[in-house]
Amino acid sequence: MTKQTNTSLIRKTPYDQTQIARYGVAYPELLNNPETPVEYITGVCEASSLLFKVNQNVLIPRLETEELVTKIVDTYPLSPDTPIRIADIGTGSGFLGIAVSWHLAQKFPQLAIELTLADISKAALNVARENADTILKKKSQINYTLVESNLFQDIPVQKFDIILSNLPY
Repeated sequence: MTKQTNTSLIRKTPYDQTQIARYGVAYPELLNNPETPVEYITGVCEASSLLFKVNQNVLIPRLETEELVTKIVDTYPLSPDTPIRIADIGTGSGFLGIAVSWHLAQKFPQLAIELTLADISKAALNVARENADTILKKKSQINYTLVESNLFQDIPVQKFDIILSNLPY
């Protein structure tokens, strides 16, 4: 499978002096790769108040996706006594599924959450696994499964209460 790069996500302008002063000492590769997003150079991205590992195998979470997480958490009708199943299809870094699950667990500490993170890319699933292991380790009410799958193809048939996806174009 050939990896396609979404050119709209690549920096079009060099880093300014403030950015270079902030990151340039620790990450001199900024000077040699001014079009590379700083998140790929540092290997982390803060999104929805959580730190996610990112690399060239996954897309960097965008502000619009963070807004989607907030909207779901704020508006999804839940009964805290009924477990929910969440699927994140084309998970990449795991951002959508992990962030929604984490924030729902914060809002409803007794809520049991079953999270399925699925992606066709093994490399992306490795990033999602690291993020899930790191971010969800203190949320015992969240159980998660990672599945290598093209969309729903290899996901066991089941009912999901929330299906999330933000596939690259």
